[in-house]
Amino acid sequence: MKNIMIEKEQESKIFPNISTEIKTVSISSLVQDKNLIVHPYFQRNYVWDNIKKNALIETILLGLPVPHIYTYIDNETSKEIIIDGQQRLLTIKDFINNNFPFMSNYSEDLNNKYLNDFPKELQNKILQSKINLCCFKNIPNKDILFEIFKKYNTGAFHLNNHEIRNCIFSGPYNDLIRELSNYEPFSSLFTENKADCQEKEEYVLRFLALYQDMEKYNGIMNDFLDKHHQKMMNQSLSKEIQKELKLAFKKAVDANMLIFGDDVFKNCIIMNTPNVQATIMYKMLSQPVFDMQMLGIVDFEYDLIYRNADFIKKRYEELLLNDVNIRPHYKRMSKKMLTYRIYNWKKNIQEIVENN
Repeated sequence: MKNIMIEKEQESKIFPNISTEIKTVSISSLVQDKNLIVHPYFQRNYVWDNIKKNALIETILLGLPVPHIYTYIDNETSKEIIIDGQQRLLTIKDFINNNFPFMSNYSEDLNNKYLNDFPKELQNKILQSKINLCCFKNIPNKDILFEIFKKYNTGAFHLNNHEIRNCIFSGPYNDLIRELSNYEPFSSLFTENKADCQEKEEYVLRFLALYQDMEKYNGIMNDFLDKHHQKMMNQSLSKEIQKELKLAFKKAVDANMLIFGDDVFKNCIIMNTPNVQATIMYKMLSQPVFDMQMLGIVDFEYDLIYRNADFIKKRYEELLLNDVNIRPHYKRMSKKMLTYRIYNWKKNIQEIVENN
């Protein structure tokens, strides 16, 4: 990387033996650096709107400091990977590549112009402006890397646990998660969420983790998912296992869509009106509901569900009305409550298919 000024390098007090190097880099060098990687599974899709993009360009034009970009050195590839700052970096690259015009009250002469239309002196000012990179080195393992990601994820759009997880744990298992998250009947449930925060992928991971390792669930979902994801990164994923997992996920999605239709995977409230029988009102997508409905039905053949779909939904709503412990709720995620909901729901489905 050219035009780099190393200001300091120090050992982290939080994690001994990990060093941090702060580098001052010109924008021109930064956008051309092929060793600097935004991991394809790391960040969400590009989500900055025009207001935020142009505010960043205006900051650079005014000569104001741009917030640090945080990176780490991958020990396996020696590549420098972004922890925090992807939105800023992509915005700068897009502007330099003339992919959007500058829209701002900064100057009428520059308004609605691409970089190529700027006076040469301003083009050079932008290209030679400096940005600080804080790079972590000598990270010994994935657990510490994950903790660093959580501590230093400081951007305007904070990464959630699954976005961080996807940066650290890459490989065939992530490919599988991504493929299943794009399964059309499932992905269509998330069309109202415009910002891609890896929400679909986290739902898929929850299913795969509970389907394979439910006995290891410790009552803390994020910790459970982290450990499961790391385990799957460290073992081979045969075509047979991939086929089994794909079939299980798609079959469970299809069966639940058949039963619940537009209400699938949604939490609900109980409507109690005087002199009127209590009823169910479905609200919005819920991860605990997804867990129960998916894991409760995955072991049943689709034709049995097809023949009994109406009975199954009726039983589900009866359970919600009469058993407070089976109503999925994010605060009731202990191992006892999770397994109670899943196995109780599975037991009820079993009774229906056997009696009809």
